[in-house]
Amino acid sequence: MTLRDDLYAYAERLRQARRPTDVFGPLDGADLAARLEQLAVAYRKLAADVHPDRYVHSVELSDLATEVFQTLGAWHQLALKQVHADGSSNDQVLQVGSDCYRVLRSLAAGDSCDLYVVRDPTGQDGEPLVLKIVRDAQNNDLLDNEAETLLFLWSRPQQQLEVFGRYLPRVRGTLRLDDGRRANLLSLAEEYVSLAEVQQAYPKGIDGRSLAWIGNRLFEFMAWLHRQGVIHAAVLPDHVLIHPVTHAAMLVDWCYAVRQWQYPTGPHVRAVPSPHKKRYPKEVLSRAAASPRLDLYLTASTLAQTAGVDLWTFKRPVDLGDPQRMPIPEVMNEILRGCHLERHQDRFADAFEVLERWRMAQRRAFGPRKFHPFVMPTV
Repeated sequence: MTLRDDLYAYAERLRQARRPTDVFGPLDGADLAARLEQLAVAYRKLAADVHPDRYVHSVELSDLATEVFQTLGAWHQLALKQVHADGSSNDQVLQVGSDCYRVLRSLAAGDSCDLYVVRDPTGQDGEPLVLKIVRDAQNNDLLDNEAETLLFLWSRPQQQLEVFGRYLPRVRGTLRLDDGRRANLLSLAEEYVSLAEVQQAYPKGIDGRSLAWIGNRLFEFMAWLHRQGVIHAAVLPDHVLIHPVTHAAMLVDWCYAVRQWQYPTGPHVRAVPSPHKKRYPKEVLSRAAASPRLDLYLTASTLAQTAGVDLWTFKRPVDLGDPQRMPIPEVMNEILRGCHLERHQDRFADAFEVLERWRMAQRRAFGPRKFHPFVMPTV
């Protein structure tokens, strides 16, 4: 193979990667130091092969090598984070029924559930999973609703799931604790970050070009989801996950979802996350029938907040504190405002229409769609 063929092969390898081991190979050393050394050796080899200095004879290859080298660096940072996280395991074991789960780390403490990253009950070093345990058996219905909703969505036609399944966690099991509480075992979105973490990293707002692709992902998924008769009902910063390198997105916490929505005579949202009650429109708190406008309302507020937009006035930032970063264009901000109006009947009602408007606004603001790298600071 030629130098050019090698570079294009590396570029394709990184585009297809979904986790650090796809890039660097197994990181399964006996201890933390051994895994870090494995990673260092693999990274040095790849970095030497794709370094832009090797391709200065060609503008085309130099540009591609720069993109590949930057992407490789982002994967390296994610791999370091994963290796250190797995290395901090305290070997805690959770007993759920007749199964034991080795806890790798605590993932989150939600409104009604605790989440842990665990190994499967066979004790094998297979894929890590999320063990989600409700704190109070009175809220078992929330986990039941999550499992039933996800299983229903994963039963959709395979051709659709090839596109939209990437937005959905998988249910790996439903469990009952000895004290009557329920637990769900879910797939883990490795190396994803929540928009809540993004907002903490970029308090003034992210680049408008990054917000554009995040909006594309969410509105595209919403258009499909609502046509399946499902409303997520909790599109909040903690529940929207993005992959900084691959630009994939996932929506988690389906406890509050509504199935078989029908406005205005269908079911209402039965519960909302208590810490976020003020983010919900008035019709939810008055138990009106749920509609797609709710998901669009919450999606708009989550995207606007990520862009640094004031949720009360919808005034957008004009300076993100970095001349290389572009604030959200007003034409896109207006679409978010149209999803977030106070009166239910005044808001956009169809996620597909919003997606088309969003894409048109994106083209007007930035020209033809182009991959824009997103950098998540290492904490």
